[in-house]
Amino acid sequence: GVRAAVAGALERVGRGLERAARRGGQCGRVGGRRRDHGEFGVGPLAVLPEGGAKLVESGSLFLGVYHIGGELFAMEDRCSHDDGPLCEGDREGFDVICPRHGARFDLRTGAVLSLPATEGVQAFPVSVRDGDLFVQI
Repeated sequence: GVRAAVAGALERVGRGLERAARRGGQCGRVGGRRRDHGEFGVGPLAVLPEGGAKLVESGSLFLGVYHIGGELFAMEDRCSHDDGPLCEGDREGFDVICPRHGARFDLRTGAVLSLPATEGVQAFPVSVRDGDLFVQI
């Protein structure tokens, strides 16, 4: 009933606060700026060395931007299982592993690869122009 609803709401708020507190973690926040028509400027390519990951924010959307195998990828920075911060997880090849429960996602497509997650996350195209990174959102 009401108690269960309140308890669930408090748990979700707590998870959101935990996630916000961790945002200064190993991925490092990169300030971004909105560009016209759904294009989000991340910054210079130099902020994302080969093998690196950066956390970027566009409004309420958090994205992990990755530079793997000479290619650039971006996807939602949230596990579809429990909203865990994927950017803080380990990576193996093109797989990112949620640090909370080990669900795996394909960086190239956002597809879920293993339980406990059962749904993929959204992936976004990344481009480079004049040495700057842009994500299409």
